[in-house]
Amino acid sequence: MAWGWRGPDRGDPRRHALAIGVHVLGGGLSSRLFQTVREDRGLAYSVFSSMATYSDAGVVSVYAGTAPERADELKRVVAHEVGEVAANGITEAERALLPAKDSRGRYSWASKAPEAECLVSGPAKACWVGWFHWTSTSRSCGQ
Repeated sequence: MAWGWRGPDRGDPRRHALAIGVHVLGGGLSSRLFQTVREDRGLAYSVFSSMATYSDAGVVSVYAGTAPERADELKRVVAHEVGEVAANGITEAERALLPAKDSRGRYSWASKAPEAECLVSGPAKACWVGWFHWTSTSRSCGQ
């Protein structure tokens, strides 16, 4: 199953904050989707989120492979996880694991990522929520 949303273009300054949210949501083995969908519930072997930016548009997506009989449960779980990040941002613990840029502009693992500041707690709405309108734009492939 796949979900997709319009994302920012490559010139939008909010793209950095969105990239962090997308990473926390489904960018690795410790991501929310991987832990909830695969590890906790066993709904899918493969699950991830990603984003791409282009000169005039962008895309944010979530993918998970599951058995047809588990599709409804998967949709509910993905909707919940996307909604949680969109509404509440990321936690301090998640933020502490994010890469930060060093003085030369390269990413390195550090305890603080300035780009994540707007995703922790209340201010997330300004950077994140505008990209996700779950009930109006989500659609599963093949349905």
